[in-house]
Amino acid sequence: MNDIERNKRRIELEVEYNRAVQFAHDQNRDGLAQHLIAAMAQYKLAELATTPESRLAHLTCARTHESLVEERKKVLNAANALEGSDAQPEPAAPAAAEESPAADADKGKKGGRKTKDELYGFDPENCRVKEIPSVSFDDVIGSESTIAALRKAFRHNEELFKFRRLTELAPLASKPDHHLMYGPPGTGKSFLCKAIAHEVMTNFPNTEENPRNSAFFNVNSAEICSPYYAVPEKRLDALFHAAAQYNHCVICIDEMERLCPDRNGSGAEMTAVADAVAIVTRMLQLIDGVTGKCNAIILCATNYPWKVDKAMRDRLSSKLLLDLPNEEAKRRYLERNVGAFLGRTEEQQRQAIDTLLGSLAHASYRDLDTLAQSIQVAGLHKTIANHPGEYELDSFDPLDDRELSEQLAGIVIAYDEAYHARLNDPSRWSNF
Repeated sequence: MNDIERNKRRIELEVEYNRAVQFAHDQNRDGLAQHLIAAMAQYKLAELATTPESRLAHLTCARTHESLVEERKKVLNAANALEGSDAQPEPAAPAAAEESPAADADKGKKGGRKTKDELYGFDPENCRVKEIPSVSFDDVIGSESTIAALRKAFRHNEELFKFRRLTELAPLASKPDHHLMYGPPGTGKSFLCKAIAHEVMTNFPNTEENPRNSAFFNVNSAEICSPYYAVPEKRLDALFHAAAQYNHCVICIDEMERLCPDRNGSGAEMTAVADAVAIVTRMLQLIDGVTGKCNAIILCATNYPWKVDKAMRDRLSSKLLLDLPNEEAKRRYLERNVGAFLGRTEEQQRQAIDTLLGSLAHASYRDLDTLAQSIQVAGLHKTIANHPGEYELDSFDPLDDRELSEQLAGIVIAYDEAYHARLNDPSRWSNF
């Protein structure tokens, strides 16, 4: 088989596979035959693959379809047993893939099975934060402008809820604020999300009289993405529908560049999800409220804002940069977390912190956290070794310069100058 014939055959198999997947989806995964057809198409594509990576990808996809067939058979057997029916599960034959409209209507009337199958196990309630985090805005060091912007958004959302008549008269002002948090890894985006959840759940508590007053949904893009046709869009629909049930709600989506990659991009940005164009379009519709009520504040996080689709960046009108901490923020962090391990007087602690700061240029909060943990462990062990049996101690023996140098030696600070230059220059985010 020459290259031309190979490419032609590959295209035919891909069309066959996509058609089978779409039919299986339209039949709510009851079309076992279509999954088997899709699996066979993937096995044939694996035979035509030219690289080990693509061959492995096709084989993995084929085995996934086969596992879906086995899972569906188990579900049908269990359902038949509960209903007291002696009927057998749908045979895996091509003729069985065709079902009548009446059968589809009956399945729709039965309730939860259809929705559960369509979402492939995704449940928005699993993404909702149940317990109020102990972290608050007061625990966040630095990022004052970001915190101020978020507090303003929460206050605006509360006013929209209370003054409903004025909200109706000002439709443009009644839209909730949406934010894009971006910055290097380790600059506190996840930590800030905990503080936001604390702020929302504390200021708008759920009570017995009002059990749906507030909610915070913490979603990772991997939970939404799926290789199956139209499943990510249905998961997004379910997420926004669940959020609309609450008076005050925040949806926090991490790794936004994976969920909504640049539609003008290519390569990994476009293959990270099954159909990037459809997912970005659906997300834009949901945020705009085209497909339902969107009363939630959308908070998206990314390390690579230029990889997020431009239209999505425009919808997220507020851009919040969480950059590397400045010297004052690093000093406050060290004073709070390791001051007691650096000296017995404030002057000794100040001098030790000055020494540490000289070696922490371009350090992130994660680097500071790693260093603080190392210093606390070393200080704890030193104090215990110097005072065996004194179990009521309430202070630590300070570390000397040599011991601090040993802790600093274990900290590797990574700094990409080109990355940070692009991060701080939004004009370089677009390629067009």
